Amino acid sequence: MKMLEALPIELQEKICSFLDGATLLRATCVSTQWNRIISGLQMVWRQASLREGFGTPVKDWKLHYVTCVRLLQRLKKGKAFQHRHFAPKCFQCSDVRDVVFWNGCILAGIKKCIRVWRVEDLKPAAVFDVPYEIFCLSVSFNNHVLGVGHYDGAITTWLLDEVEVRASLLQCYVGHRDNVVCLCVAPELNLMCSGSRDSFSVRSHASSMNKGCPIEWKTHNQLLEEGFTMFRMELEMKVSFSIGTKVSFSGVAGST
Repeated sequence: MKMLEALPIELQEKICSFLDGATLLRATCVSTQWNRIISGLQMVWRQASLREGFGTPVKDWKLHYVTCVRLLQRLKKGKAFQHRHFAPKCFQCSDVRDVVFWNGCILAGIKKCIRVWRVEDLKPAAVFDVPYEIFCLSVSFNNHVLGVGHYDGAITTWLLDEVEVRASLLQCYVGHRDNVVCLCVAPELNLMCSGSRDSFSVRSHASSMNKGCPIEWKTHNQLLEEGFTMFRMELEMKVSFSIGTKVSFSGVAGST
């Protein structure tokens, strides 16, 4: 029992690094001393976490590993999520067009306004009015910009204030001739993409958004053709490199 205690920490880490997470947890149950020693080997628990795909940087890697394992087990049993019935009396369920999560809040697009509730207590936090009827919502990855797709084909972007829970209009974009059904806003990439029922997909640079003009219009068929062309060019380059001869392929997108 005292053999592990007598070893220097370098050898403790070396020996325990050969064990998987489940074995490490069983080893902590041997005795109080083993639990104290093994639980303190942060590099070992970090390695075990990364091996299982639990790679978020944390201070206590053992706690992180145990938490992730328990959550994974609950996911497999369908018990990882808590469900709460939420039906505010200020609107009918049929009025809700889209719902997104932002900074601990629920944002719901309802006709020409966006209502905000805090997740922790489901109490109203704010209401944003928008100029056109809402079809879809999208929050950027950095949680700073909200994109709103409208029924008439317009798109508006809003700067979100996390402290005061409010939104300020950034820009309105026009170009689509029908409902904007999907939207992705990525200011960190200087890019915004949108899709509409008019069979067009639009890609816009944030630098050109001051004028509200898209930089590129493509139909869905054009996007498929573009994807096939890029695949064909990549394949030609790989084959040419492998045999040292220029090779060209011909075909039509969607053909076998």
